Amino acid sequence: MFYVFHGDDDYSLHQTLGEMKAKMGDQAIADLNTTVLDGRSLALDELRTTCDTLPFLSERRLVIVEGLLARYEPRAGGTESGKGHADPLESGLRSYLPTMPESARLFFVERVALSEKNPLLKMAKELGGKVHVFSSPTGAELTAWIEKRVRAAGGTISPRAAETLGAFVGGNLRQLAQEIDKLIAYAGERTIQDGDVQLLVADAREVKIWTLTDALAARNRDHALGVLHQLIDDGEQPPVLMAVISRQFRSLLQIKELAEQRLAPEAIASQLHMHPFVVKNAVLTARSFSNERLDAIFHHLLAADLAVKTGRLDPTLALDLLVVEITAG
Repeated sequence: MFYVFHGDDDYSLHQTLGEMKAKMGDQAIADLNTTVLDGRSLALDELRTTCDTLPFLSERRLVIVEGLLARYEPRAGGTESGKGHADPLESGLRSYLPTMPESARLFFVERVALSEKNPLLKMAKELGGKVHVFSSPTGAELTAWIEKRVRAAGGTISPRAAETLGAFVGGNLRQLAQEIDKLIAYAGERTIQDGDVQLLVADAREVKIWTLTDALAARNRDHALGVLHQLIDDGEQPPVLMAVISRQFRSLLQIKELAEQRLAPEAIASQLHMHPFVVKNAVLTARSFSNERLDAIFHHLLAADLAVKTGRLDPTLALDLLVVEITAG
């Protein structure tokens, strides 16, 4: 029996491999009967010898091959089999895999999603291999994953907090698992709230800056100044903040243009590599700005940056004046 595990969700992929290994019983015996091979330079004889070796004090031997199928990705420059003649490794695998001993469990592992045109992926399906795609969840799926992971770890989380955590971290499940453990330890027996996420998660700055952007869109000068100085009190350097604010408004302009093309937030998020939760809120913010107003804001940002770099204005004062100018009528 052999498997193909591929996709960008490295965390779930290795969790599943770990579960397979755990079924072998004693950890020490399982380690003795697990072999990891580098598929980037693998020869058929090495694979055959490893799979044909009888397991030690166990019924199964796990053989994990990493990076082999990626060698055959069309976008990676083609394959030998695409040069007009049969590839020896591909044809050798086609002959060997059906005869592999029952004691072997072979896993082909790729940390990227393979294309349907990959010849080894096609062959694996033809030969009855079990193919599993591990894709990082997004949107509602990501929120559901967070809530499930929190429950499994013995905690509870509010829906808003789960959405915010997903917006901060995105689909990196390994980092999410670490952040969830940290949040559960901090919250104790109570439910994790949105404020806990903003306080503890490293990327909370990004959301605070979006909060600043929302306040600027609403022309709420007092709120915008309050958020700005909270960021500065948290240790953010004014020149860095100015660069991040500029980046936020560039993102806002891109989101506005794509939204005007009637693209859904999920499609915009995919195109701009942003989280759908962030984009959904940003679409509403973008509607508050006309193109002319966005052009004027970019002019203010450029002037403020120049004033700071030439020493004409203190960075904090430049940010204060920037907020006043943007929130003016």
